[in-house]
Amino acid sequence: MADKNNKKKGSKNPVINPVKPGATTGTTVVGQDVSIRAKKITAFIASIVLLYIAKQMNAPFLPERIGNYWNDFKEERLELDEEKRMQMRNGASYVFSKDIATMLKNARVDSNDVILMPSTSYLQAAGLDYHVPEPPIFYYFTGVKTTWHGYDMTIMPKWYCRYQNKSFYLDKIQDKKQLDSILAILKPYPTAL
Repeated sequence: MADKNNKKKGSKNPVINPVKPGATTGTTVVGQDVSIRAKKITAFIASIVLLYIAKQMNAPFLPERIGNYWNDFKEERLELDEEKRMQMRNGASYVFSKDIATMLKNARVDSNDVILMPSTSYLQAAGLDYHVPEPPIFYYFTGVKTTWHGYDMTIMPKWYCRYQNKSFYLDKIQDKKQLDSILAILKPYPTAL
């Protein structure tokens, strides 16, 4: 009221009602602004520290994972042919897998047939530097379903891809006895990813 009276009279100095600490003005308590700011600053500093720690813990991730993709991209963007890029990226593993798939296609092997592949250690012992991709990767490369010895043989493979005299050969597996003899030959050579 006094404030309105002062304005009516034309007073230049209106009366200001002082606010005491802890008193409420609207919805906030005076004095809380400082503690809220302090909490925000503390949370900000804590988040910066946590980001620094996370960065240090994951330091190899950026150069090893993202950096490799970036380097591959710089090379592969110059070659737009998908087949050439797959060869550049995956090397001999991809090339040999595609050659085996071509051999299967030429032999008119049914696309639903499962092929038993020798392990990488078996091929290395035979003098071939070919890392045999695991079955899902081989399927990704070629569209051919494969399995390794040592895998669960719930679906019996119908073909065996054999390496002999520096060439791959395709043998039809006639029965369980023949499969067991092939698995006995491959058993000493462990499969590895």
